[in-house]
Amino acid sequence: MNAARLLAPVVSTLAVCAYGLVGRSRLDPDASWPERLHRRWLPTLAAPAERWLPGTAAREVSEDEYALTLPLPPERVDRRLHERGFVRHPLARVKTREGVESVGSWVLLDHLLAPRMLHAMLFASEDGGATHVYAHEEYSSLNPLVAYAHYAGDGQSAAAGVARVRELLA
Repeated sequence: MNAARLLAPVVSTLAVCAYGLVGRSRLDPDASWPERLHRRWLPTLAAPAERWLPGTAAREVSEDEYALTLPLPPERVDRRLHERGFVRHPLARVKTREGVESVGSWVLLDHLLAPRMLHAMLFASEDGGATHVYAHEEYSSLNPLVAYAHYAGDGQSAAAGVARVRELLA
């Protein structure tokens, strides 16, 4: 068994504990610390982890993950996502679009240990007045039983994520 197969459930278990301690109310649109963690600290930690746990370094979103553009600034889209049950996902790997980092990472889970999650990534338009939303559905990084599949990218579906996000936000 390789190191990633052993490490993924450990990282997942630690993440679940962190989410449990923080609580849903501290992962809302008013919380600024999750995005600071996501955009500043996580890349610093992810670079060395990539050696043992592939799938932790930043990655460019693909065009098939594009869901829609909302004529709202990211802060308003944050609120809309939260109203629909999403929580910030500060432990997600950083996503980029044309070299620019996302301004928000949100997930929708049926429950904390759900086997699958819907992941929405937000990118501000150049003037900040609109938000480009990208999405995919995938195995949950928080469930230790499927964490390795998540990091390996197994079973990720851009089509399912895009359809679900369009349904929830359009």
